[in-house]
Amino acid sequence: MPLQLALKLFALEFKRAFAYRAEFWMGFLGNALSQFGVAYCLWAALFRGMGLTMMQGFTLRDMALYYLLIPLVERVVMGPEMNHISGEIYDGTLTRYLIYPVAFFRFKYVSAIAQSVVFAGQMLALVAIFLLIFGVPPAYHITASGIALALLASAFGTLLYFVLSACLEMIAFWADNVWSLMVLNKLLLHFLGGGLLPLAFFPNILQTILKFTPFPYIVSFPLRFVMGTMTSAEMWTGFGVMIFWICAFSLFASRIWQRGLRQYAGVGI
Repeated sequence: MPLQLALKLFALEFKRAFAYRAEFWMGFLGNALSQFGVAYCLWAALFRGMGLTMMQGFTLRDMALYYLLIPLVERVVMGPEMNHISGEIYDGTLTRYLIYPVAFFRFKYVSAIAQSVVFAGQMLALVAIFLLIFGVPPAYHITASGIALALLASAFGTLLYFVLSACLEMIAFWADNVWSLMVLNKLLLHFLGGGLLPLAFFPNILQTILKFTPFPYIVSFPLRFVMGTMTSAEMWTGFGVMIFWICAFSLFASRIWQRGLRQYAGVGI
């Protein structure tokens, strides 16, 4: 995609995101703070009930920042929308992209990246407020290099989630509804990626298996850079696994796209 076209698309997505500023911020704060509040109350009760000050290397303050970051990272990497491809297959608006002078997936990915940049700004603002009020938790070793690597991991995670979800959404060429499939995908990523429970609490054998799946690299992988718990070997292994799955899902998506277009009528449902 030409740089000038990409920048214009970025600008349009930014305008769309800020079109309703009150709704934009209230929706974001309501979602992030409600999840954070529920998780904090639950873990505070567990720490207090068990008489512990630390679990699996996490103090209560560590957990608080973790559960503040989780919904924000998921929002950056996964975005707010589902069915952005399947919906256009169903209503026939996919046709317009077929005559655009730019590849369909490049167009969609640039749109997704623009939204991720907006959400990343929200995340940084909320985390900065948390750190000013509560300070840096003991388990976190926040450095400039760690933040830079976390942003790089988030960029890779965004691409991984994009190609994975594209494969699932293009089942709409043959199926009447893929909404439940996309919801299941998000639930699996949330649970197996460390969104519901830190992966440190999982059994060791399950942690080993998950290292070779795409799930932990979409959500918890970037957070470990922020926490400063990532070793050099784990970093290179993680990026290698991410690149493997990105390539695999990209090839699969290309095959589905080519076969799906033969089924596409462009008339809508």
